[in-house]
Amino acid sequence: MVAGAVGGGPSLRHDITVIIPTVGRSILRRCLRSIADGSHLPGQIIVVDQSSNPEIREWLSDLQVLGVEAKHLPSSQTGKAAAVNRGVECADTEFIAITDDDCLVAPDWLRNMRAHLKNRPGAVVTGRVEAAGDEAVPMVVTSLAPATYSRPRLKFDTLSGGNMGVALSVMKQVGLLDEELRCSEDGE
Repeated sequence: MVAGAVGGGPSLRHDITVIIPTVGRSILRRCLRSIADGSHLPGQIIVVDQSSNPEIREWLSDLQVLGVEAKHLPSSQTGKAAAVNRGVECADTEFIAITDDDCLVAPDWLRNMRAHLKNRPGAVVTGRVEAAGDEAVPMVVTSLAPATYSRPRLKFDTLSGGNMGVALSVMKQVGLLDEELRCSEDGE
């Protein structure tokens, strides 16, 4: 059995929290299932709910059975940045990873995110994000090639809010996301 694994299942990592902003769409259930099916589970998941969907608590219970501390955080605020910020304020782990309610993560997503954050704790880590259907997606990153940037890019910013991770200490140092900027929150 892997250290931290629950019943021989995925390895539970208590040093990372996954934050998911949601507007209560049913696809959130598939997002949570993709996390539960991963090779590594976060010690904590915080779903910041900007809807009134009563099913979200039930969907989170599936993760609680696996040993994950799953929090449902209702919010009357609107906007992705506000939701992410409320999740960051509640997180108490060394690292946080953020995905969107309409994203399905790869089975090794959390393992890879955590490994990159451990290797570069002062960095903001992001990765591949693709459209998963017919709905228009404001930002996709399809490259598989690793890259490191030390300053913003002028033509296209590859940081995706649908797939990013950072040390909680970095968030505290640089500050929370800008809740007033509402034109392209995926690429903030």
